[in-house]
Amino acid sequence: MEKFDIKIERSKPCVLEEIVDLLKKFLEYCLWCLSCGCYHRPSDSKSFNGNGYEMILLDSEKKAVQNLLHYMESSDDPVLTEEHIRAMCILISCSHYITEVSGDPVLTEEHIRAMCILTSCSHYITEASGDPVLTKKHTRAMCLLTSCFYYITEASGDPVLTEEHIRAMCILTSCSHYFTEASGDPVLTEEHIRAMCILTYSDNEELQKSAALCFTEVSERMSAPLTIPIARPLVELLRSRDIQVQKAATLAVSNFCMVGPGQNKDVLVTCGVIPPLVQLLHSKNVEVQCNTCGCITSLATSDSNKQLIVNNHGIRPLINLMKSTDIRVQRNAAGAILNLTHLQSYRNDLVTKGAIPVLIDILHSSDIDVQYYVAASLSNLAVNDKHRTMMTAIGHYAVIKQLVKLMSTKKERVKCQACFALRNIASDDENQIIIVQFGALPHLHNIIKSKASHKDTLGAAVACLRNLSIHRANEIPLISEKIIPDLRPILCDSSNSEAQRHAAGTLRNLAVGDHHRIIIDNDCIEAMTFVLMDIDTKLTVLAEITAALAILTDEDDVKLKILQLHNGKCFTKLVTMATLSSHSDVQYNSVGILGQLSLVALPESLKVENRKGILLYIDMFLKSPDPNFIHVALWTLVQLLKDPFFLQAFREHDIEQVITKIHQISSQPTTIDELAETALSMLRGERSPTSSDD
Repeated sequence: MEKFDIKIERSKPCVLEEIVDLLKKFLEYCLWCLSCGCYHRPSDSKSFNGNGYEMILLDSEKKAVQNLLHYMESSDDPVLTEEHIRAMCILISCSHYITEVSGDPVLTEEHIRAMCILTSCSHYITEASGDPVLTKKHTRAMCLLTSCFYYITEASGDPVLTEEHIRAMCILTSCSHYFTEASGDPVLTEEHIRAMCILTYSDNEELQKSAALCFTEVSERMSAPLTIPIARPLVELLRSRDIQVQKAATLAVSNFCMVGPGQNKDVLVTCGVIPPLVQLLHSKNVEVQCNTCGCITSLATSDSNKQLIVNNHGIRPLINLMKSTDIRVQRNAAGAILNLTHLQSYRNDLVTKGAIPVLIDILHSSDIDVQYYVAASLSNLAVNDKHRTMMTAIGHYAVIKQLVKLMSTKKERVKCQACFALRNIASDDENQIIIVQFGALPHLHNIIKSKASHKDTLGAAVACLRNLSIHRANEIPLISEKIIPDLRPILCDSSNSEAQRHAAGTLRNLAVGDHHRIIIDNDCIEAMTFVLMDIDTKLTVLAEITAALAILTDEDDVKLKILQLHNGKCFTKLVTMATLSSHSDVQYNSVGILGQLSLVALPESLKVENRKGILLYIDMFLKSPDPNFIHVALWTLVQLLKDPFFLQAFREHDIEQVITKIHQISSQPTTIDELAETALSMLRGERSPTSSDD
């Protein structure tokens, strides 16, 4: 079963925009406090509490904030001056006065000056051009500082941040230095990991969001293998109820799966990533849906992971998400379904839960990726005869109509999968006729004769043609399309063995009908013998070539042509394959051809040259446990015994003893028994070779 690369759409949050938005809310809130409510209050009550503002700032918390500010102050980028930083400290400390229980704020000149300074600082954050001047390092630190402010102003009046939380924030802020290193690869110490764990397992969503954003940055730059201590808190963040945390965490998981080493997937699965991901498939948020489907698609590349996805009831939500109006979600969901169809045991589950109608519906999508994933999924499902029946029953063969249409697309990979799907659907007699009636042959012919066709597409097109050529009703349309001359160069091209094999199979199917002369007149015998003599020809191709020749050598002119081509070396090659080939079909077909060739007078030089080989393969076939091999050997032997040269050779070889044992077995089929009796009579001289029956 073919497997395909899948492009995963990942929705990445804009960290800079989120940070600027948080800072704006921070400034608006401060202005609202200073103006005693006259200034319009920020609409997002989740960011800053609006019920009470009493605050007690502990020394340890002040120290933590100072540490954060000190880190920003130590930067070489002159965005925040000492005056700005001092203003922030003053503002935070003055919040007690602003929210005094007495009701009237006590603002000193120092407080008012601090507000002015902080407001002027916003110029650096939101430059008139719209692009923040702050670097990622600064904005990340500002984001953490803003989050810290939220905890300091909780409604209870008591700070929610413990010293451990504050220390964790400081550690992660210092860790940001590694995120923007020239090497691009973050160095996470045990202290950094512990800090992220503290924020992850906090009950507060803002701290979780900071941790999730940290994981996103790490996942994009860390090339070292993921470890369980890092993966475990990330998996825990997937269970957060906050949409922003879910977005960042699913993006981080996707990055670790796609960008990092292959063992990252195993580590994440070991930490239990699949159950929370499947739960997130039910999210109403499009960004979360997009990221989560991408994660599932990336993980669904091993049989064990597929089993976990199915066991956690992931099939139905993925099918539902294929109906999404967001094309990114639809792509990722279709990609995940495609990966699941690679395993035979889950195809029934997919069909039972309603995958086929949805796949056929979105097969009409104008998006190239969706077309590709869906056509490949239908190709995999169409291996099963019951699934094929369900496909063709929907919309009166609508799936066939659309797949035929997709064969003319300019996108090679879509064209290839459409051919593969039609090849599998054409496994049924009725579908073979319907596909031709819907105009598939001209499209197939265009692919076959085009020099620009990709190797895989060409192989898929010829494979589809081979299945269509099985039905006798399609012989005339296929001959009328004049495809046979264009099959000849494909037949001779050993660089594409799949196309070569199916081209030979198509000619064999046509040879079974009444069109021997068309095949012969288009120089296909010459092409087949060329492939036969090529030492690079694969056994699977030789099996098809010899099968076609075994049928075509029924014609006398074909017999003579094979004996004459390549100075008689074709005959010697057939004897060698009958004797030494490791492929049973090649052996069987070669003996059949040799039996046909023995009906005409063989050149003496060929008889002498191949005497030993002929005696060997006849003896070997007669001792085979397969009745078919015994039958073809006896039939060929009877033809060879008509020639005095071979009659004498087989008498000397004492082949009579072997045939006698066959004749004495009462369970042998009647035809074998009759042929054995005829051969024995000829060897004993009881029957004239010229008077024996063919």
